[in-house]
Amino acid sequence: MLPAKVAILGPGLIGGSLALALRDSDPSRPVSLWARRDATVQEVQRAGFRDAGTDLAAAVRDASVVVFCVPVEKIADLARDVVLHCPNSACITDVGSTKQRVVDWMDPLFPGRFVGSHPMAGSEKSGFAAASTTLFRGAPCILTPTSRALTEAIEGIRRLWLEVGARVELMTAAAHDRLVARISHFPHLAASALVQLLGENGSDSQHFAGTGYRDTTRVAAGSAELWAGILSENRAEIVSALDEFVEILQNSRALLSENRLSELHDFLFRAKTTRDQFPVHPVARDV
Repeated sequence: MLPAKVAILGPGLIGGSLALALRDSDPSRPVSLWARRDATVQEVQRAGFRDAGTDLAAAVRDASVVVFCVPVEKIADLARDVVLHCPNSACITDVGSTKQRVVDWMDPLFPGRFVGSHPMAGSEKSGFAAASTTLFRGAPCILTPTSRALTEAIEGIRRLWLEVGARVELMTAAAHDRLVARISHFPHLAASALVQLLGENGSDSQHFAGTGYRDTTRVAAGSAELWAGILSENRAEIVSALDEFVEILQNSRALLSENRLSELHDFLFRAKTTRDQFPVHPVARDV
């Protein structure tokens, strides 16, 4: 079980789901939530979290674990205030979907105590109203500790995610950013491009779209503000993935334009074989 108080900064989809899952796991554990807006605080309090407010110092005071659940670009400024008020022994993590820049900001502020996290779970919906107790069950969560991260900090953050049902993996921040560019960030960009392609063929085209198209483009319904920030933060790796994808598309175009049916079949068969080998386990929708 996790020790003492967990402070969650930003009770949106991820932060709210973490709070709900922790309460479900151990109703006696103190969980504090901080939000910038009074309206959000009131919404969280109506869900039964009485220790919620806009006072950052009160939220992190006496916390054993502090979880930053705000957009990546807002973490650095918030962290400079948190470090003034949280205990020196607290384990610190975040849930951002890019990691290298976050590590660069946080490691000097919380030496040895910061361990980056990225729960690969989410939804095209946002806000506390979309939060779910079961969001992390079976989902992978990547931790990105630095070489100087304390063993107790790594273990504390690992237990946090294990307790809400996630499958924990460790890797470097650079390896994480390269991976998620290809399995999460670029796919979002591609889904948005597919929606735009359909739109250019007339607004009525969407009425003919089947489940395959809807499944392929589902993530394009995510928050534009959130995703613009994510794509910008990991732009170097996403551009690299985009270049690789363009090369694959160009090769595919050649197969089609030259009617190289056998090679086209092999291309599709390799993709199907790889897709069929995806592990079978309950995975939450990724972000």
